[in-house]
Amino acid sequence: MTDKPFDKTELQVVQRLTNRLMRHQVPNVEKWQYYDEKQAMKNMGIAVPESMLNVKAVVGWAAIVVDSMKERMKWQGFLPTGKDSAVADELNSLAKINGMKTEVSTAVLDGLITGIGFLSVTQGDEAAGEPKVIVRAISSLNATFEWSRRLKRATRGLVLTVGENGERVTTLYTLNSTIEETVWPDGKKETRRFEHGRNRCALVPIPSYLLAGVHFGKSELSKAILYIVDHAVRTMLGMEYNREIYTAPHRYFTNTEPEQLGFEEADSPWEIAERGYKVSMMRTTVIPPNEEGDKAEPKVGSFDPAPPTPYIEQMEMLARQIAARAGLSPTKFGYTTSNPPSADAIRADTNSHVAKATDRIDFVDEGMREVTYLMLSILHGKAPSVEQVESVASDWRDPATPTPAAAVDQAQKLVASGIVPGDSEVLLKMCYFSPDEIAQIKLDRQRSMSAQLLEQVRENAALGSTAPALDREVEGLVNEVEVPAGLLPGSLKERGE
Repeated sequence: MTDKPFDKTELQVVQRLTNRLMRHQVPNVEKWQYYDEKQAMKNMGIAVPESMLNVKAVVGWAAIVVDSMKERMKWQGFLPTGKDSAVADELNSLAKINGMKTEVSTAVLDGLITGIGFLSVTQGDEAAGEPKVIVRAISSLNATFEWSRRLKRATRGLVLTVGENGERVTTLYTLNSTIEETVWPDGKKETRRFEHGRNRCALVPIPSYLLAGVHFGKSELSKAILYIVDHAVRTMLGMEYNREIYTAPHRYFTNTEPEQLGFEEADSPWEIAERGYKVSMMRTTVIPPNEEGDKAEPKVGSFDPAPPTPYIEQMEMLARQIAARAGLSPTKFGYTTSNPPSADAIRADTNSHVAKATDRIDFVDEGMREVTYLMLSILHGKAPSVEQVESVASDWRDPATPTPAAAVDQAQKLVASGIVPGDSEVLLKMCYFSPDEIAQIKLDRQRSMSAQLLEQVRENAALGSTAPALDREVEGLVNEVEVPAGLLPGSLKERGE
């Protein structure tokens, strides 16, 4: 590590990437506001008066669209693809130390909202108690990159952050170095330069969806989704206005002068309001008598109430529209019918969404392969071989959501038909056991088989079998099962077997 500051070329790269980040930041911030339900209302100024704009009408449909997709994209860890699981075991150990499940989940969420997320893969300081490899999610509000279409990976990356004490941190990722410059509030600058020589950018883009020629990804919050959300917010606010103005019957007085009710022209607005509440708890319309005089007597009446039915029907229409656009069931957005959907209807509603989630996983997996390469490079201190990279893959949970009973039934049929062995780890994954649960199940199997082995040996010994025959029998069973240490019979242990 050195303290060499940015050179002229690096400063030009920082300026260029900063300009790019600023261009994308405004739309990205807006999409995060929709997800966080903090977006500003776009009022037309016609049906909703300005006084009603203080009412914070909120419709959380944008978050439902994003979270429903994120729930189907669960990264579980690394999976060995060959006979040797050593590489996968090393990476899973690092993943557990780094809490990579949450880091990848955070990057996926960022990608679903803004179109792209980021993961940084850097070398840790083991002397300071850090893991050898550090994997962290970086917000797309703070990061951008330059992309090589031929290599299909980032060549440079930039992250701009502000620390807790007001310091501004600029981190530039290049193919062979990572430079971090900190500017403190008093103007003092500190630079740390890490020359790693890996010929890889340590900032990895994680796109949620890609189009030809567009490497910044595509957000789940499309213009159509955002418009429907805005429309729903205005409809909800219109319903509030309807309740305040029309639902409660308003009174009116005909052939009555305001002075007869205690009002005077010189009254202040506060005095008018005070006297108005004395006349009626409701708002009142006063209609003076005919100037020519028709000898009509004063009368009191009330307007007919207006129900919110048109607004409710409009919200149901919007729920169907956004459900169709997102590939979800309308029930996700509060639209219900008197006849609940059948199992086939529910499956038909979710098929499109599952297919979309599968596509998103394929795009995210491209970035995860680059993360795998960087982790192995740092772990072994050199570029990994093709065999090492191909011996491991990302383990994603099935985006479909069958019931546990259906998953177990499918596993039983695969075993009965001879397609999958009964002790295959694939069956456990099909039943949605987590990697930790699978490891515990495998350990329990070994303990159970070891106990059966010892019981069989004792039974044979009780029947008078000779020692050599027992040893041969035990050796054959030991070859079939990994017996925990300390459980082998004494004769085998003495021979070191």
